Amino acid sequence: SKALDDLFAEYLKAGGSWLSSTLVTKVTSRVDKELKGEEHYVRLCDLREKEGSVAADEIFKAKQALQEQMPSDSLEPPYILKHPDLPGCKEWTLIRTFKEATLTKKDTSSKKTTVKTGDLELDGDATHAVVNNVLHGLEVALPSGSDQASSSIRRRPSSMALPLPQGDEDAGSTLASLPEPMDKKKLNALLTQAKSKATLASTKIGEATVLKDEISGNEDMSEPIREGFVKELQNHSNGLQQAMDKLNDEVAKGSGEKLQEYLDDCTQKITNFVQSTNGMKKMAARLHA
Repeated sequence: SKALDDLFAEYLKAGGSWLSSTLVTKVTSRVDKELKGEEHYVRLCDLREKEGSVAADEIFKAKQALQEQMPSDSLEPPYILKHPDLPGCKEWTLIRTFKEATLTKKDTSSKKTTVKTGDLELDGDATHAVVNNVLHGLEVALPSGSDQASSSIRRRPSSMALPLPQGDEDAGSTLASLPEPMDKKKLNALLTQAKSKATLASTKIGEATVLKDEISGNEDMSEPIREGFVKELQNHSNGLQQAMDKLNDEVAKGSGEKLQEYLDDCTQKITNFVQSTNGMKKMAARLHA
């Protein structure tokens, strides 16, 4: 940029003299460890010779138990394997046993060296010139004319900046706020859920109407309780109706912009209704009993 070019020119005029420099060395070291276990198949008769009959029988029983627990579609090697030469001989049965473990250690290191320069050494006149050039490069010149024309221009902290009209800036912010289109597969799944949830909400509204009639005619309840329950059911019905209407409207649009929001709202309304009516039904049953 112009500002940096001017600054470099002043540095050359000053004879390329720097006050100080710093040598920075960064050393990075990393140690990795890898544990590797090795297994092999050994015949039962060979295992008896190596470990003894008692230990060999215990190992054989343990491996048999593990083999029985292994799923039929498992990709893991079997614990018990019939010998291909003598498949009917128990003593030749191959048993998967542990052989040895190996620990591998890997040490890696890297070194990076950089030089950081100090402040530029300038006299008073040179410093004044540098500051003026930098400020000039960071300021966008305003066009001459009326105050109204000048007010539509914004300053930018960049030497390469051009005047930005207010209208263009507003247009840019509007474009940035536009939502990204939803994935088609996800949208179809949400639409299906929304239709199902709207149908369930309609069913709950019908249940609320029936329950209001039952409670209104329940003489076992006191009048204040009946009126309170009826009012609460009406509030639930109104809330469910509003949530269902919003959901159906969003489904009709097909954009999915607020589909998840309205779906969650409808689900919560249904949950609140179910929890509330369960309490009403339990109280009605106790009073009737």
